[in-house]
Amino acid sequence: MKIRDIRIDGFGQFADKQFGPLDRPMTVFYGPNEAGKSTLLEFVRRVLFGFPRRSGKVNAYPSMAGGSYGGHIIVQAADGHPYNVRRTAGRGYGGEVAITSESGDPFPETELTTLLGHHSRDVFEQIFAFTLEELHSGDLLTDSNVNNQIYSAGMGVSSLPNAMKSIENSRETLFLNRGSSQKIYEAHKKLQDIEEKLQEVAGSAARYGELTARLQQVEIELAGLAARRQRIQARHGHRMRLQNAWDA
Repeated sequence: MKIRDIRIDGFGQFADKQFGPLDRPMTVFYGPNEAGKSTLLEFVRRVLFGFPRRSGKVNAYPSMAGGSYGGHIIVQAADGHPYNVRRTAGRGYGGEVAITSESGDPFPETELTTLLGHHSRDVFEQIFAFTLEELHSGDLLTDSNVNNQIYSAGMGVSSLPNAMKSIENSRETLFLNRGSSQKIYEAHKKLQDIEEKLQEVAGSAARYGELTARLQQVEIELAGLAARRQRIQARHGHRMRLQNAWDA
C-alpha cells in the first residue's frame, strides 16, 4: 500500500488542507518547529488505525482551525487500484471509517486491514511513518511485536503474531498448568478411570480363578458322595431282601 494524497477536514492546526500527490518511494515532511509535522503524521496514523479512546490517550489534536474532526487518505493498493479511506469522529471506538473505491463503491471495514498488509499500529509507527525524534530515541525495532511482524513479512506470512497467538490458544486448549478442563487433563482422567476398571477386572479374574478351582473341588466331592450313595443303596437292598426271606 502507498499513500497518495492526504486531505484534512479538521485536525489540530489544519482545516481543509490537502497534501499530495505523494508520488515518491519515500516522503519526508520538513519545516520549522510548530509547523505541524507531528500533527500531520498523527493524522495519518489515526485515520488508518483509529482515533484513541477518550478515556485513554488524551486527544492532543482537536480541530482548532475549524472543520469536522477527521479527513481522508487516498491510498494505492499493491495492484495499483486507489482506495479512499475516510475517518470521522463517531460514537464507536476509533471513530467511523468508510472505505470506497475511486468510483465510490463501498468496501467493508476489514478491507483496511488487507490494505495495511495486516500490520499493527506499532509496526506502522516504527517502520513506515515516524518522526525524527522517534528515530533518534532508539526505540525503533525494539518492540518484539514489531520484530515478529517484520519476520512474518520476510517469511511471506500475513501475521506471525496472530499465528503464534492462535497456536498458543490451541496449546492452552490441550494443556494448561493446574488446569482442569483441558483435553490432556480429560484424557488423563479417562485413562485413570480405565486403569481403575482394569484393576477391578484383574481382581475379578483372580476371584473367578479361585471360584473355578472351588467348583472343580465341589464337583469331585459330589462325585464321591454319589458313589458312596450307590454303595449304601446296594447294601440297603441286600438287607431288605434278607429280611423278606427270613420267614420262608
